[in-house]
Amino acid sequence: MHGGPSFTPTSATGPANVQTTVYLYVAALLSAVGGFLFGYDTGVVSGALLQLRDHFKLDLVWQEWVVAITIAGAWLFAILAGKLNDLLGRKFIVIIASSLFTLGSGLMAGAQSRWWLLSGRLIVGFGVGLSSMTVPLYIAEVSPMQYRGKLVTINQLFITAGQFCAAVVDGIFSTDPDNGWRFMLGLAAVPAVFQFTGFLWMPESPRWLAGKGRNDEAYTVLRKLRGKNADIEDEFNAIKASGKEVNAEKSCAIIEVLADPFLRKRLLVGVMFMVFQQIIAINTVMYYSASIIEMAGFRDQSQAIWLSAGVAFINFAFTIVGVLLVERVGRRTLTLSSLLGVIFSLGVLSAAFYAGNINSPAVTFNVSDSSPCDVYETCGTCIADSLCAFYHNADSLKAACVLRHVNETAQHPVDWIKETSMCPVPNHLGWITLTGLGLYLVFFAPGMGPMPWTVNSELYPLWCRSTCFSIATSFNWLFNFLVAMTFLSLTEALTQQGAFLLYAVCAVAGFIFFYFMQPETKNTSLEDVKARSNQAVTISRH
Repeated sequence: MHGGPSFTPTSATGPANVQTTVYLYVAALLSAVGGFLFGYDTGVVSGALLQLRDHFKLDLVWQEWVVAITIAGAWLFAILAGKLNDLLGRKFIVIIASSLFTLGSGLMAGAQSRWWLLSGRLIVGFGVGLSSMTVPLYIAEVSPMQYRGKLVTINQLFITAGQFCAAVVDGIFSTDPDNGWRFMLGLAAVPAVFQFTGFLWMPESPRWLAGKGRNDEAYTVLRKLRGKNADIEDEFNAIKASGKEVNAEKSCAIIEVLADPFLRKRLLVGVMFMVFQQIIAINTVMYYSASIIEMAGFRDQSQAIWLSAGVAFINFAFTIVGVLLVERVGRRTLTLSSLLGVIFSLGVLSAAFYAGNINSPAVTFNVSDSSPCDVYETCGTCIADSLCAFYHNADSLKAACVLRHVNETAQHPVDWIKETSMCPVPNHLGWITLTGLGLYLVFFAPGMGPMPWTVNSELYPLWCRSTCFSIATSFNWLFNFLVAMTFLSLTEALTQQGAFLLYAVCAVAGFIFFYFMQPETKNTSLEDVKARSNQAVTISRH
């Protein structure tokens, strides 16, 4: 019947047929360590950047590159991940990714120069790119339909756990400015080695095995994942049928997808999920949370790092809410409600920074009557003009807005402020900004955090799943890179309030798009996607 051992189900239908096993959970959780590494290596830079900035004398552009080079590597390998997954299998790619995490972490911990540091960050990015696409795909393909959303969302929970652990590690080593960053960046090697070792004993995806015509192995793996008393005949037959279609597929998958109206729409939704996740500022908040907290007026470096750890914990805690709700309320409801909250919280952040800028130290005297900087009345408005710098002496209460080329050597350098992040603001406004950051993650974490990965793992049939997921993931990292490379510069060009207002406008656009375009994939089997696709093509041809 199927080339595997015969099986007589103990019950026909009903909840008894839906079973989970310890083997399934071990496979899902161990693969999700890749999500933990994804979160740790992208989140650790928030606190480490403050020390790296001083240790390596990094200017604004170098700071952005230290953050963005990992994202650039992730983007490149996310593009390659689809083909590599099809050729080598999900299991082998997870093992490769954990090897790259280990190598990159070691290089960063031992970095003696900027370029050495960048090489380690780039290699870690390669691991992130492979892991970010492969892990949710693997979990979706080994999970039963009724638990798929919850198990895939656990990957996002591990990502946020990685970000939180990174923030705690940053806080612990924040008191050692000379070598603390080495421990921050190097400790990722520990879970990477754990995953590499453990995953050697994990199964390959039964759907990938069926796609390679290895039906006996696929049946054996599915039986171990579902349990000895589960009825797997219908699920296996559907997987085997999809596998035959993969084997028969001779043309370019992406051309076939674009020729199919149903799949073309789904690919658009999948890609836009990834794009909007990035342009509504999540990784601006996570990569630069310590810097944003500094901008809000918390000048002590260790304090800023520990406060950013609190922000990361909120992200982790409210991702648990997403895990609990994803199978109850559905993907669509979580997405739309999340975006509404994000719009509100970004508005709070923008308003808080605006209030901080207009309440920053006032100009008390003018250096000359002819300077174009004389028109500005506060530190925030002064520094927003790239031509001007703010001189502020707290002891003498002297403050002036002057041209940046004015000779500063006669004054103590600490008195000169050239970045908007360094303008002192009233303490209560700083706490409003911190509240805005917390609210942002309260709303983002249950919905727009996990849903792009969960939904993309469910949108496509097996024969094009790796290709479409890879394309969508590459857009995630492309826009992640663009946002990371431009945030600090954007705050200089538009001010902090302008930057967060721009992100809020993007969130409004995202809400409109998903309100009209997002399908509900709750309680839909992965094989049922193929049937819907064929039905859509048949209708379009008549």
